[in-house]
Amino acid sequence: MFTQARQIIRRTSGLSRLKLLMATASFSRPWLAGPCSLFLRLLSRDGKLSIQYRTNGLPRRIFLRLAHLQSDLCSALELAVGDCYSLSGLKEPAFIVDGGGNTGLFTLAALARWPRAHVVICEPVPDNLAILKEHLAINGAQAELLPVCLGGAEGRAQFYCREANQGSFDADLPYRSVIEVRVQTLSEICRGHEDEEILVKLDIEGAEIEVLEEFLSQPRPRTTIIGELHRHQSQKSTVCEILKHSGWRARFLHEDGETSQFQLFSTDMAGQPAGLTSIPGL
Repeated sequence: MFTQARQIIRRTSGLSRLKLLMATASFSRPWLAGPCSLFLRLLSRDGKLSIQYRTNGLPRRIFLRLAHLQSDLCSALELAVGDCYSLSGLKEPAFIVDGGGNTGLFTLAALARWPRAHVVICEPVPDNLAILKEHLAINGAQAELLPVCLGGAEGRAQFYCREANQGSFDADLPYRSVIEVRVQTLSEICRGHEDEEILVKLDIEGAEIEVLEEFLSQPRPRTTIIGELHRHQSQKSTVCEILKHSGWRARFLHEDGETSQFQLFSTDMAGQPAGLTSIPGL
């Protein structure tokens, strides 16, 4: 709570700071949930809280939806207040894939840092698509938006909706509703950009392994992949095994019992940051 509060104070000001602090307190301090929720409703308009902040030197404006407050707040703390993917250490890309775009906060941060990049966002959930389009418009950000999921094979699949940032293909977890979605491979999304510097972000709630297996079945030069690895303790060895056959290197960040952030680099990427893991067997 206190670390988050310091970050909020450092990155925001005025009413935006107050809204984020109150929203954070409503989930971290249960006895404050009632008063905070009432206060936030008073500050909202059309069921949304307007938040202003700066990222990579540019002002941004986003909305936290009261109906999805916990998930939207989580995204804001990671990508508006924080820099969970450590973009500052990465080489400038010409082509970016935002896999699992959610409400678009990663794209807003990436375009603030690399305004000339061509961005493709993959996001299947209709509610997220609506607010994502709004975020792009109010910030004057240009990106290609695809209402699809990334997967290991082209086709259609059942997608299980939970919190706004937690939908997946996994039917074993509790879910609120089911939608049918179009699935595209990362290879298809990146086709035609093989001669450019590519940055891929994967926050796809457990589909990372099948997407990486499909994409790295072919040589992929000039490419960096960042993202969140779910079921980290059991899946990290699988990721390393995939990378071993491709000659890639990895760095794992912010590891805990459930997830970790990762940065994966093709062998030809110059200026790779320190702390990379050499995959055993290379």
